[in-house]
Parts: sequence; structure tokens; C-alpha cells
Amino acid sequence: MKALLLFTLLFLFNLAFATKKDYIVYLGGHSYTADPTSDDFERTTLSHYDLIGSILGRKLIGARSYNLGDQHLPNGDPSPRDIDGHGTHTLSTAGGAFVRGASIFGQGRGTARGGAPRARLAAYKICWIGCSDANILAAFDDAIHDGVQVISISVGSPASEYATDSLAIGALHAAQRGVIVVASGGNDGPLPGTVENVAPWILTVGASTIDRDFASYLTLGNNKRIRGESLSQKSLPATTFYPLIDGAAAKLHNASQEEASPRASISPVSTQLRVKPSPVMAGFSSQGPNLINLEILKPDITAPGVNILAAFTDAIGPSGIPNFFFHNAARTRDNKRTPMKDLNFVKATPFHYGAGHVRPNRAMDPGLVYDLTFADYVDFICTRGYGPNATAALVGRGYRCPKKPIRVENLNYPSIAVPQLAKSFTVTRRLKNVGAVPAKYRVTVKAPFMIQVAVEPTVLRFERIGEEKKFHVLLTSSNASVGVGFLFGGLTWSDGKHYVRSPITVNVVS
Repeated sequence: MKALLLFTLLFLFNLAFATKKDYIVYLGGHSYTADPTSDDFERTTLSHYDLIGSILGRKLIGARSYNLGDQHLPNGDPSPRDIDGHGTHTLSTAGGAFVRGASIFGQGRGTARGGAPRARLAAYKICWIGCSDANILAAFDDAIHDGVQVISISVGSPASEYATDSLAIGALHAAQRGVIVVASGGNDGPLPGTVENVAPWILTVGASTIDRDFASYLTLGNNKRIRGESLSQKSLPATTFYPLIDGAAAKLHNASQEEASPRASISPVSTQLRVKPSPVMAGFSSQGPNLINLEILKPDITAPGVNILAAFTDAIGPSGIPNFFFHNAARTRDNKRTPMKDLNFVKATPFHYGAGHVRPNRAMDPGLVYDLTFADYVDFICTRGYGPNATAALVGRGYRCPKKPIRVENLNYPSIAVPQLAKSFTVTRRLKNVGAVPAKYRVTVKAPFMIQVAVEPTVLRFERIGEEKKFHVLLTSSNASVGVGFLFGGLTWSDGKHYVRSPITVNVVS
């Protein structure tokens, strides 16, 4: 985990809420006004309700700092102030306001904005050299008590059992109270099985590119042109000799400037837009499968996470330019209308991107949703075999496990994953109408290779908002598909306007 990460939360705008919880905080570098005093810091850290008004234009309205598990604070400022930069960067990416004329060294100039530019924000600083479980859980408790609506957290560690994963525990308590938790899938790609934050009550997000590059070109003496990326405003002209490599192992180690003339020039950086293909999966983006539960596809979606312009703290300056935090209906094709690619421009799979690259405007009007309740999560936890005491510690003593455990494949998740398909298996899902009525949706299927997929019924009719309908998916394998590995497909429900797509992942066994 990275040091000095910040646990960031989005307060969606609400007048009643703003009246109750309008307090001052300053975190890192900020362009609005001068720094508050140390008294402001102390009062804000101790109480979210003492200060009325805002130095920061009523945008960043709160901050807390935690050192419950790092008593000696060997690295860092004990206040909520960001001296690392990661927290400021991710916070502005998630909820930064509109900023005109934003650029990095003059490149990418335009109006910058976060994923939710009108959200109210608070920051909860939980990491120092590491991120202790005590800090994480305390921050979750405070955030829930403070009335947040969305928690965005760019903290992670290798996937582990939910009962011992502090982030999964905190996120479950948030889900119990209707708070959405969005977390990064991790930066350990491109290795398979490295995805983090895999609990089904967490929206796990991978990273992909956008159609903008900061391009620079290396031109060799033979006029061969090699494209790369840079932020340097200066060029390296061909009139000056620059050695490309040193060391006896180099093929040209005996070449001299006079004999071989290995000259090259490097152009200054330029901003290029409408780059194709894009999006492309980031090489660092952690991949599935989900090693804790193969039946739960992770990551859930992917979103822009490479070379994103965002705020930085004056404590370090704009040195860490790439932003590896990820914002939020999704697409699986790039702007060339071909399937999304991985780092090596090989066709990517749902293990890279989940349901696909986010399309936030369509997500505002999805038509149908796969609704999951806290009771569904409890039934899911009961399949893990933790025992009554550990389960009660997770979900509370007011809940009991069903006498007959559910099949995890039938959790009402928006993707379908069957990791051990032997001949045939039926998966059940339910959809809730959140769009116009009356509505009629038809299903289309793209079956995984060598797999037969039958959906019953093929048409869903809704007469009221909030109405739910079940459907069943019969997956049938062939002998030829045994041992091939994971196969991918999908199904889509559409009324002509909305497209509700679910990826399908299967692994056939004998």
C-alpha cells in the first residue's frame, strides 16, 4: 500500500445536509484562498459541526486524520494535510470542481473536472508508512456517521477472506446503511488473479486510457521514427550527439561518434487528441479472476486512469503526474469499434474490464438494474463457512443464515460467472425497472465459444417503476470445451433505448 493515502468521500449535494454539516477544512494545496489557522485545523479535526461557512467555496467541507495503528507517526504530518499528493490527486479526480485553463506544463490545456464536479467532499487520512486496519475501520465508522453517500477509496492489498479484510468489513457496514463504496482494483497488472477489493458489495474499478496522449517522437539517423510519451518542453536536436545506451553489453559498444554516427533527435511533447484505439487497458491495472470467489467477476468496470490531469499538493508539487485512481452502463469496444485491447493490443476480456469502460451519462438512466439488498449479502457471507460467531460479528446478530445455503452463482450480481460448468447449469437473476413504464425488454445473447446459452423468458414486460422480474440462463457445455480455460460472452436486455449488458464467464470441467 502507498503511504499517506487518503480515504476520500463524496458528499452529494443536498441543501438540508449542507446546512447541518457545513464546516471548514483545508487539505494540501488549494487555489481558493489563504490557509486557515492551526486552530481551524484542530477544531475541524475534533468536530465536524463547530465551524459554519467555508474558506474553500463550500467544496471541500471536511477532513479527519487517524493514527490509531501508527502511534509514532514515523513519516508524516499528523493533521489531515496531504504531504504525499496521492490523496489530493484522487480526491480531485473523484469530485473536483470545474477548473478552466488547467494543464500540465502547458499540455492538455482545457477545463478540468472530477467525476462528480458538484459533489461536496471530505477527506479521511488513514495511511502513513502503511494503512492500519484500525485506521481504516475508524474512518469508515466516522464517514457513515457523517452521512456520506459515496465512499471512494484508493487503498488496497492482495485479496483476502472478507472476515479478515478491514476494507471489506468497513464497506459491508457502509452497504448496510445504503452507502456506495467504490474502490480501485489495484495496480498489480498485467498478471492474472491480482485484482483487489473483490467483495461483491464493493464496486471494483480497473484502469484504462483515454483518447489523449502527450506524444514525443524519437527520430533515428536512418529516419526511423519511434513514438513515445513525454512531458518535456525541450527537444534534443540531431546536431548534438546523445548516447542512447552505455555498457559493454550494448551491441554498439565499440561504435564511436565518428565511425557509426548513431545520431537521434527527440521532439518536444505535443498534446494529441482523438487517439485510436482507445480506450486501451492500462498495463498496471490488476486483472481477474477473483481468487476469493471465482463466481464473482472482478473488476466490475474500468474507467479512465492513465495520465489524468488532477490537483496536487504544494507539499510535493506536480511530480507524480499519472493518476492511477479510477472514476465510474459501460462499453467493451474502443473508438475504432473493435473489441478493447490490453497493453499489448491483444483482445482484452472481462477479467481486464468487467462489464466494460464506463459511460457515466448512460449510467444516469440505466432502465433496469440488478438490485442487491443487504440480506443478499448476508446470504452470500453465509456461504463462506465462517461459523455463527464470525458471521454475527460481520453482519450483526439480527441476521440468520438460511438453512439451505444459496448457490453463489445465483447471487443477483450484474455479471454471470460459473467457474465449474459440468454439462449444464442454470443461473437465476432478477431485474428491477427504474425507467419508463410500460416497458418491454428483449434479450440478445453472445454465447461463449463452444457454450450454448438459453434465456427464459426472452421478453420482460414491466408495468410500474420498481417492479422486479426474474429470468433464468441455462448454460450447456460441450466435451470439446473441457480444459480450454475461461470462456467469455454476454447477454443484453434492451427496450431500444437502454442496453443492460451482463458479461458471462464460464470454465468447463469434466
